[in-house]
Amino acid sequence: MSLARRSLSVALLTGDSEAVLRPMLASLVAQSRPADEVVIHDGGSTDGTIGLIRSFESLLPITVVRSPSRRSVGASRSLAIAASSGELIAVADHDDVFLPDHLAVCEAALPADGTVVTPTALLWTPGRGVRPMSDLWDVDLPPVESQLDALVGQNVITAMTVFTRADYDRHGPYRDESFVEDWDLWIRMALAGIEFVRPQVPTLLYRWGHANVSSDHVKVAAAEEMLIERHRAALEAAIGSTRYRRALDRRHRRTTWITTYEHLCAGRDAEARRLARRSLRLRDPRLIAAALLPTPLVRRRLGLGRPAVDTRPAT
Repeated sequence: MSLARRSLSVALLTGDSEAVLRPMLASLVAQSRPADEVVIHDGGSTDGTIGLIRSFESLLPITVVRSPSRRSVGASRSLAIAASSGELIAVADHDDVFLPDHLAVCEAALPADGTVVTPTALLWTPGRGVRPMSDLWDVDLPPVESQLDALVGQNVITAMTVFTRADYDRHGPYRDESFVEDWDLWIRMALAGIEFVRPQVPTLLYRWGHANVSSDHVKVAAAEEMLIERHRAALEAAIGSTRYRRALDRRHRRTTWITTYEHLCAGRDAEARRLARRSLRLRDPRLIAAALLPTPLVRRRLGLGRPAVDTRPAT
């Protein structure tokens, strides 16, 4: 027997988003399973964001909630969700794109409370195309018994999840912070026994390269350190000290690779090679390749093309 249709709200955050918001709004119009409402929180936009949103009001059931100034990502998400009414909540960012079956696929994978759906995403760099997110992150979702371990090492759950309002009311809201506000919520949910599932079909284009918070590695790394320390006692108690330390080791390998990859993306090939060589003790295959293989070959394997700036050999 099929489940009764549940109302679904999209909670979308914006802020001076005129340059990047249109593809997301257009992708919501194109959904095979339309949203019952699209609640947009705007954090004090001074550009044409609001006018752009208004131009979609005849195509989408839009409600706009405005703050007079920029809010943290967590506060913005919380305000959008608080103003929504759906039984299901689909989180959206202003600079990404939902493929046409995103809402339908995620809804089908969410049979009841106690589950969060995290979509399969493709990494989208405008002007460079689309590639698997594994080029940058190890994003495989482990089985439920290993999900807490994974969440110690990294955020394997995308921000653009779908969950029930009942679960959010029990374990939320998002904290009033940026960079790790979603990771923080996932850890709280996982500690409470929530399971995460990921449909195999890609339904999300995750934009990389726009001035989004996830591309500011230094600030993200600092926020991650604070997050792990915040939950250290509960996580270590839940999975044990040995598993906790191993997860932290995996996190160190991941963050080192991300920094190396960002150097390559920016054309800082010498810096990428130096960092990779200093990190050989981590025994990460990607870092070994970046340290020892010719850099043009590494760039081709990552789909980065020719560098735009300094490529002097590392010394």
